[in-house]
Amino acid sequence: MWCEDEARFGLQPILRRVYARKGERPTAEVSIKYEWFWLYAAVHPASGRVFWLILPRLDTKCVEIFLEEFAKEFAGEGKRIVLVWDGAPAHRAKQLKVPDTIILIQTPAYTPELNPSERVWTLVKEGVANKSSETLGELEEKVCSRCQKISREEIAARTNYHWWESQ
Repeated sequence: MWCEDEARFGLQPILRRVYARKGERPTAEVSIKYEWFWLYAAVHPASGRVFWLILPRLDTKCVEIFLEEFAKEFAGEGKRIVLVWDGAPAHRAKQLKVPDTIILIQTPAYTPELNPSERVWTLVKEGVANKSSETLGELEEKVCSRCQKISREEIAARTNYHWWESQ
């Protein structure tokens, strides 16, 4: 049983609180460029395994690409995967093609607490917070580097809820 979510990363930086000396104002680099990409993540909470994929948009076509690549990686002959995800418009598309090896379960509206994969984004975003990137390629490298540094133990600690099916 896996869970899935996606997050948008763009050239406008993610701003977080920082410490500064008394009387000094902290500064953060800011870009006014409006370009972004989407990071998709399927998480297996019990083991902490994550399947990451960067795609340019959150639409039906990109969701299909994600599902196909995820199925190739984790669903083998005779193996089916239950994937829990939210009700994003791209997830509800009537023409969405889902691989036969994946069974989708949609969480009720406005219930991010039911989807453990929502909790991985703080781990990813803290690696790129308060930093500006000139290009999407540069930002993509930073995000990929950050994803590679996050351990399975960190993922499992944040996502393996006591009520989540652990198989």
